[in-house]
Amino acid sequence: MIKKVILKNRVAIFLGLAMVSFLAWVYISSFPPIEKLATEVNSTVYDLMLRANLNKLPPIKNNNIAIIAIDDKSIAEQGRWPWSRKKIAQLVDKLHKQEVSVIAFDIIFSESERNIILETIDELDNIPASQNSNIRASLQELVPHFDYDIKLGQMFKGGEEILGIVFNTEKTKPVGMLPSPILTLPEKELKSLSIPKMGSYLGNIAILQTDAVNGGFINSDPDPDGTLRQSYLIFSYKNGVYASLALEAIRVYLLSDKIQLVTASYDGANVLEGVQMDEVIIPTDEQGRILIPFRARAYAYPYFSATDILENRVAKENLAGKLIFIGATATGLGDLQPSAVGSNYPGVEVHATIASAILDQYFPSKPVWGRGLEFALILIVGLLASLIFPLLSAYWLALIVIVMIGSWFFIITLLWVSYEIILTLLFPLFTVVALAFVNMVNSYVSASRQRKEVESMFGQYVPQQHIETILKSSGEMLLTGESKDLTVLFSDIRGFTTMSEKMSATDLKMQLNEYLTAMTGVIFELDGTIDKYVGDMIMAFWNAPLTDIDHAKKCVLAGLEMQRKLHEVNKYFVEKNLPPIAIGVGINSGMINVGDMGSKFRRAYTAIGDAVNLASRLEGMCRPYEVEVLVGEATYKTTKDIFVYMHVDKVKVKGKNQGVDIYLPLGLREDVSAEQLKEVDEYHQALEHYFKQEWELAEQQFNTLVSDYPERILYTIYVERLQLYRQTPPAQDWDGAYVSTSK
Repeated sequence: MIKKVILKNRVAIFLGLAMVSFLAWVYISSFPPIEKLATEVNSTVYDLMLRANLNKLPPIKNNNIAIIAIDDKSIAEQGRWPWSRKKIAQLVDKLHKQEVSVIAFDIIFSESERNIILETIDELDNIPASQNSNIRASLQELVPHFDYDIKLGQMFKGGEEILGIVFNTEKTKPVGMLPSPILTLPEKELKSLSIPKMGSYLGNIAILQTDAVNGGFINSDPDPDGTLRQSYLIFSYKNGVYASLALEAIRVYLLSDKIQLVTASYDGANVLEGVQMDEVIIPTDEQGRILIPFRARAYAYPYFSATDILENRVAKENLAGKLIFIGATATGLGDLQPSAVGSNYPGVEVHATIASAILDQYFPSKPVWGRGLEFALILIVGLLASLIFPLLSAYWLALIVIVMIGSWFFIITLLWVSYEIILTLLFPLFTVVALAFVNMVNSYVSASRQRKEVESMFGQYVPQQHIETILKSSGEMLLTGESKDLTVLFSDIRGFTTMSEKMSATDLKMQLNEYLTAMTGVIFELDGTIDKYVGDMIMAFWNAPLTDIDHAKKCVLAGLEMQRKLHEVNKYFVEKNLPPIAIGVGINSGMINVGDMGSKFRRAYTAIGDAVNLASRLEGMCRPYEVEVLVGEATYKTTKDIFVYMHVDKVKVKGKNQGVDIYLPLGLREDVSAEQLKEVDEYHQALEHYFKQEWELAEQQFNTLVSDYPERILYTIYVERLQLYRQTPPAQDWDGAYVSTSK
């Protein structure tokens, strides 16, 4: 039958396979016109996806970066640009007084500033010597006072400044002075890498660069269409590796002295994969570039006009401790460029964006395996589509194309937003769309009989539910560690070890899976989060990662529902000749540390803290009191108006010096019977006598409770304890707490 179907559709299959082969060849052959078109389309898609998902990307977490703008307002108030080094020195001095941490200049001081005194002395050459000798001598004494390069350099000595430099690929005469490289590598090692080799540079005058010490290049690298999407982090010059302004600024800001290149060997070739600063690895391409990690449109960082700094109009708390970037944003100064997030993006903000992303460790990147994956998808998806599409009607083909486009949009968005992996996957999508179009045409022109045969084959080769629902993954899961008020639940099977020793591995596995499935279903229905399974133990918590104001109520409901559900599960176990099980449930609330924790080898979203430990202890105490659920005091106080509780005891659990009150929930207030309320009332009266050390009254009432409610072992426990206390009374400072020796 399959052979017959293939023969009937051999033309469409052959055309599909030929198209896939052609597209795969075009993709790997880098045919210039096609490559140019693909690059332009990919870039456009990248821009559109970035702008569409800006609000889904991780937010800018730190507020440690600010921008001092040489803006239109500053030029209007302070005079035309470029300003005198005297004014720049005043600006630096003001920033030092504001206690900023680091100042990075998106500016180059490549020429010495003219000294007006020296210029005046030169003019004296036009006056007879007999008339200017005294004037010349006086002016010579003033020369140092008007050397503003020296004054600016002195300001640099008082802080942490990074000066901008520009590298050139052409071997021309260098201008100015270079700072020290961040790395010096053997020539052979540098040649083995694809880091751009620079031929010359435009640096700062020696006096300023020497005093500032640090420097970083400010080269921009727009794509062929003139749009900024990526930026170099490193260049090489001679045997040195130099950092960009953003990388150097962060290095100085974080007081990092250890920077190294991350490389890997592929087929004997040494390939750059990233730059490591202390423990942080910044992934790059083989040339040392990164995608500019835009997370917002322009002017996302605090901007302060330079003139406001000079005129003392900015409060100190707005700048203290911050990393400052100084750059031009004024109209006509040429530092506004088209970017992936919009036109007229300030160049100085590109540096701030990169620096901020390094601080937040947000590194969206195109993986080195992306091209290989795309080629593999062209072949795999193309082959499957070539074989399957001829069997489908035009209706199903159109539907598949729509689903594929939606799936493509979802997948690349998910990879970007959740995993910082940027893949456009346009070629595989184009392959599917092109094959679908070809087969739609084939479907319309085919004979009616052929169409019916294809439709008859539909059910055999494609499942009825061939379009699966793609579950969305939430942005709220940035597990950043936090301290939060949670309610935690522990449950454990009583006597599990003894029970398991008497069962076969198959029966034990089946019983445990059935039990865990049922209990997990209860937790999920009440919006709980499963933390872990440890054998037969379940740990769950509420109010994380999603906030839930009813977390305590839902957790207690879950504990009660788990016990109810267990009765149903036990009936099933009995039918399968398996032993019924009993569980204890411990619940407690409190401030708990929750987040993505673990080692570099394995991590998990979990909760830790003293309140968690107490919940575990409460679960263990269910057995000696022979109760099904025990609740801590914090949970009780939150939910006492919702549930009816029995105050079980006040105990000193393992690891606690103070007694804690523990409670047994009987049910929602509206569900508890009048008889139960009467029992609770009588019990609490007896307990009050017990805590007041009125032993005889307490024993009388507890004996009555034992007689009336013999199934409640708790009352018997108190009768036995009272007999002991009557013989050996507790210490005078007894606070009513019973010392528990179990965990």
